[in-house]
Amino acid sequence: MTEVNPNFLLSFWLVLSAYWPVLSAFSFLALPVLISMADFLPGFKASNKKVIALENQPSSCEDFSVLVPIYGNIKYLENLEFLKTCARQVFLCTTASESAQFYQELNALSKEHGFKILKASIDRGTQASKRATTAPIRDAIMREAIQHISSRYVVCLDADSWPERDFRYYVGAMHKHNIEVTSSCLVPINKKTFLGKLQVIEYLLSMKLRRIIPWLVSGGCHAASTEAYKAIMTKHSMFFQGNDVEVGVLATRMGFNVGYIPFKVNTSVPDTLKSWYRQRYAWSGGEWRLGMANIKLALQFPMFFFYLSAIMLGMFPIRWISVWYSPWILPYVYLIYIAIVGILCRKNFSWFVVIYPLYSFFNSLIMTPLGFFAYFHMSIQHSNWGQIDLNRQRSINEKSVLKTLDPVYVQEEFINNPDKTNIFIN
Repeated sequence: MTEVNPNFLLSFWLVLSAYWPVLSAFSFLALPVLISMADFLPGFKASNKKVIALENQPSSCEDFSVLVPIYGNIKYLENLEFLKTCARQVFLCTTASESAQFYQELNALSKEHGFKILKASIDRGTQASKRATTAPIRDAIMREAIQHISSRYVVCLDADSWPERDFRYYVGAMHKHNIEVTSSCLVPINKKTFLGKLQVIEYLLSMKLRRIIPWLVSGGCHAASTEAYKAIMTKHSMFFQGNDVEVGVLATRMGFNVGYIPFKVNTSVPDTLKSWYRQRYAWSGGEWRLGMANIKLALQFPMFFFYLSAIMLGMFPIRWISVWYSPWILPYVYLIYIAIVGILCRKNFSWFVVIYPLYSFFNSLIMTPLGFFAYFHMSIQHSNWGQIDLNRQRSINEKSVLKTLDPVYVQEEFINNPDKTNIFIN
């Protein structure tokens, strides 16, 4: 057996100890450094031609539909007041496995406000009354719903989000700049709580990334040409967490023109520890799905995967070891982090910048490792490992909408035959 030279081990440990603070600082500061590129590298930002600025008198376009997935309970439809303002363009998209009461309430909304309803052939099983954070229900609904849209553009809007301005300006900017897939700028609306104030900063930094990485599509609200969205959803893996970014990845790989439009959309964020943890646990699973299970995409998206795969996920053991062996560096990292985040948030400064590094610290040390277990749990539970593959063709029920029916008849059909083939309400 070959003997190991103890002097070599000692030398190796000394060198490693000497450079450990550098590795630790690099690991903790990776996120703000990457985000700061949006402000501190104007040359790079200027070279990105897909960053769209909304004019004071923007172009408008009326040829669009708004798809709103809603299932489980009507109470989740938090943007009803906004939807009333563009009712003739709204499609409420649901499943074939909801309760009779749900269908009755949904039909009542349709009759009162003129919404259209799309019912997709999706069996949710025994958990139909619950809101799912891991099941691919939303994307399965949208995959079928988009097949029955005839407008030129489609806006996909979550039930807890609504824009500050009319969507015709959002779509108008797409049309003017020939953008086929675009994200929006999400703004937390419930910002008075402790968690809400921290998430305001988090979302602000996250939205800055869209300036230099426009295909980081926001799940709460994004838009696309109907043609592009149809093509994308036939290739979508149907893995829920990371589903929004997958839309952007597929759009880029399929050659569609992807751009970021800073169109502000208000969205609800978790304001209790339980709901926040539940969401972030699922999100962390999506990060592992994208960063590790789909590492094959790194050559096409090197900057994003270097941060996500190498820095955020790959270096989390170093962060833990740094905390254990070099805790003295944490105050320095904390102060530097405050300075950088404060500069990045200078236009919307909040004293919660002082607390934000601790919030980020918890996400980095606790939630990131948990994502490994979340990813495997979701993959096994739904028999789907979330592989993004352009060669995969998803089967779509293109006959899910039979005909236009009278709302009163539809209401009776929903109540008496809740599992009947999908119905479209005009």
